[in-house]
Amino acid sequence: MKTSATTRYVFISLIFLMYAACPSVMAQSFTVGQDSTGSAYFYPGVSAVVLEKDANEIVSRNNFTSFWLAVNEYDPATKGTRVSDRFRQTIVEHAVQLSRGFSKNQRWDLGVEMRYAHTRLDSIANSSPWKALGNDNNGGESYHGMSWLGVRSRMMPFGKLPELTLQGTVLFPINGDYRDRRNLGANRIQASLGATFFRKPLDQTYYFLSVEWKTFFRDLENDKISHTPSVGAYLIREMMDRRLYVLAGLAYSPNYEQFYRNGPLRKKSEFFLGFIGLQYQPSRQLGIYLNTQYPFILDSGSDYIQWVKQSFSAWSLGVRVLL
Repeated sequence: MKTSATTRYVFISLIFLMYAACPSVMAQSFTVGQDSTGSAYFYPGVSAVVLEKDANEIVSRNNFTSFWLAVNEYDPATKGTRVSDRFRQTIVEHAVQLSRGFSKNQRWDLGVEMRYAHTRLDSIANSSPWKALGNDNNGGESYHGMSWLGVRSRMMPFGKLPELTLQGTVLFPINGDYRDRRNLGANRIQASLGATFFRKPLDQTYYFLSVEWKTFFRDLENDKISHTPSVGAYLIREMMDRRLYVLAGLAYSPNYEQFYRNGPLRKKSEFFLGFIGLQYQPSRQLGIYLNTQYPFILDSGSDYIQWVKQSFSAWSLGVRVLL
C-alpha cells in the first residue's frame, strides 16, 4: 500500500505533535530522594529532588509508544465518513540526563539532556512495532538518529517549603538533516517550565501535583507557535521498608496552536492518560522504574486522521543513579 508524500507528512506531523506535546507525560517516572530529616520523597515526571552541592545524578529513560492511525474518507452513500485505512505509528526514545548540584544551600542544580529516537510509520497496522528499532523499510518508513540536546535546571524557590520545586528545560534539535529532524519529531526548539508539589497525608503514602507549560517555537517550515500545558496528580505508596514503590496517577494535556501566523491560539488535540508504575529502590543511590499508560482521551483534533485508543501501548523503563 502506498500513500502520497503529503499524506505521509500529515501522519508524521500529527503523531509527533502528540508525542512532542508532552514527553514528560508519556515518560512519567518517579524516584526517591531524602531530605535533611531522612524522610523519603519522590518525583513524578521531572524530579522534585534538588541535588546537594557537588552531588551528581544520572537518569536514563527508555520510552516506547505505539498505536494505530485510522484514516477516514467521505462515503457518498451514507453521507458520512468511514475508515478507509489504518497505519501503525511507533516511537522509541532513549534519553540521558546528567545533573550536578552547585548550590551550597541545595536551592538549585543544573544539567544537560540528550535524546536519541527511533520512529516508524508502517502501512500495515498489524505489523510488529519493534520494526522501529531496525532499518527495514519494507511496508513502512523507519528513521533513527540523535534528536535533541539541551539544558535543564531545578530550583527550590522557598527554603521553608521544600515540597515545592520548579523545573525548566530548553531543548535544541541537533540532527543535521531537516527531513530527518521532521521525521524524528525534533524540528523545533522547545522550552518548558514546570512545578511539582508533594505532601504525605498518610503513613507511607504521598501525593504529588505537577503542572507544566511547554512551548514549541517557529522554524523554517513552520511559522506557527504551539503551546502545551499539562497537569497531573499522582499517589505513591511505599512498601518493603522503602525498597518498593507503587505509583498510580492521571495526567491531562491539550495542545494549542496558531492556525495562521500571529493568529489566536486554538485547541488542536488533547489526551488524558492514566498511569501505573513500580520502582525498586535497593539503595538511596540506585532506583529502577517501570510504568505503563492507559488513554482515557486520545483526540488528534482531526476528522481525517484519528488516533485509535484501543490500539495504544506505552511503556517506560528507566534507571536513576545518584553519585
